[in-house]
Amino acid sequence: MEALYVVAYKIRVLAQRADREVGSSGKLPEKLKGTSSFLMKVFGVLAQKGPKPVGTLYVICQLFKIYFKLGTVHLCRSFIRSIEAVRIFDFEEFPKRDKVTYMYYTGRLEVFNENFPTANHMLSYAFTHCNPHSEANIRMILKYLIPVKLSLGILPQDWLLEKYNLVEYRNVVLAPKSGDLRLLRAALDEHEGRFLRSGVYLAEENLNHS
Repeated sequence: MEALYVVAYKIRVLAQRADREVGSSGKLPEKLKGTSSFLMKVFGVLAQKGPKPVGTLYVICQLFKIYFKLGTVHLCRSFIRSIEAVRIFDFEEFPKRDKVTYMYYTGRLEVFNENFPTANHMLSYAFTHCNPHSEANIRMILKYLIPVKLSLGILPQDWLLEKYNLVEYRNVVLAPKSGDLRLLRAALDEHEGRFLRSGVYLAEENLNHS
């Protein structure tokens, strides 16, 4: 089954690289979209193999990465429904790394939907269970988890911002502590582009109205 992991990963990465090259030449990139169709067929085969189809969640996570890249995140919903149907899958039986990736992407999806309590649950799961040595992955999770927690009135500890170099949140966190709305507004304006690209701007904008 390790071969499936390698193939699913490689074809996604190669398709993404091919699309970049095609796009730079002015042509319409289609490789990543085609890869998603192939992986959907792989998922269909795996899903028929019983309540614990090894590799299924990994394939779903590769599809999530594609959908987020293509801006078609609404396509994630059908897979989420499959995972939530306990009669088909037992989530806790999947490998930890796949569960962390799945919860990270579903958490991001809930951020886009402004469902912050659910996003907090999912991203907190990803953060808690992520390999502590994978600092880059932890940083990616925190980029979404911190603004979600802020929107819920939960302030992160300062050491997290320092350890994972999340300096863009320093004044966003400091402003609620000091009650300085001008500092918050300035921090949001300074990093607006970054927050918009990551999809967390609305979560942080809510702080202005809390």
